[in-house]
Amino acid sequence: MMMMDDDDDDDDADNDDDNDNDDDDDDDDDDDDDDDDDDDDDDDKRYFICRCRSSLTKQRQRMRTESLLLVVTLLLTTTCHAHVINKRRQPIPILLKMDEITRHLRDLTTSMADFDMELRGALSADPVASSRLLKRSASDDDDKISCRLSLREDLCQALEMMKERERSNYLVSPKSPGKRAGDNSPAKYQQ
Repeated sequence: MMMMDDDDDDDDADNDDDNDNDDDDDDDDDDDDDDDDDDDDDDDKRYFICRCRSSLTKQRQRMRTESLLLVVTLLLTTTCHAHVINKRRQPIPILLKMDEITRHLRDLTTSMADFDMELRGALSADPVASSRLLKRSASDDDDKISCRLSLREDLCQALEMMKERERSNYLVSPKSPGKRAGDNSPAKYQQ
């Protein structure tokens, strides 16, 4: 009888061990499921962040392209005026500068993609990106590089001319366009 009791005790102990092992396995499975859920959540967050960044990047690129197209429209419109004006009548310098810019762009570009890229390079404020854009391929010769440099310089000069004209326009009297506003008070003439 004692032997049977010992066997029963051993069986009970084995069953307890098996139950403990099953519980441990269940806990491990639950932990794995939790880890999988966490991984899925992380993947979803990463995907959402990537989508947001991609959307913002596309939006910025679209806005930049629209800005460039606006600049191009202004340049071409002004240049058309420059061609209408007889050069012997000495058109204002900004129109001649726009004409030079258009010539550079015409020499450099053969498609709208080239046009966009050349303007991006010329208008880039980042000197590293700008220098990288100056020589884009091994086939680019010195003439193209110097043309890009001239385009950048001409654009900067044109912008400065525009600013100068804008400042001078504030000094023009609306009653007498083309003349500088001055002191027209009676006290001036009495002196």
